[in-house]
Amino acid sequence: MSHLNPLILDVRTPTEYTTGFLPHAISIPHDLIASSPLLLSMTPEARKETRVMLYCRSGRRSRIAEEVLRGMGFERVRDLGGLEGARGVLGEKRREGKGDGEERREGPRVEIGYGE
Repeated sequence: MSHLNPLILDVRTPTEYTTGFLPHAISIPHDLIASSPLLLSMTPEARKETRVMLYCRSGRRSRIAEEVLRGMGFERVRDLGGLEGARGVLGEKRREGKGDGEERREGPRVEIGYGE
């Protein structure tokens, strides 16, 4: 990923992510960012100098994730608020998935398995 391209993080739950997401967004739920700071080190694009853009459903969780990332030393973090607001900021068209002429695709996600 180029230094010009931001890292876009969808901090909603995996279930919310499957209902629609921004192109190139990586799904990392906000609570995982807070509880597992090393998680971002597994994402090659996530370096302290990387521009990071966050969104969720309403803006509450992305605001929390922004504070956590800033506390971890990320300085170029921007909270885009909710998904619809993020689409507006980034100029993305709404994607409903199958049925509107556009194939739905699975984007990258980070999943952590918990012991059973």
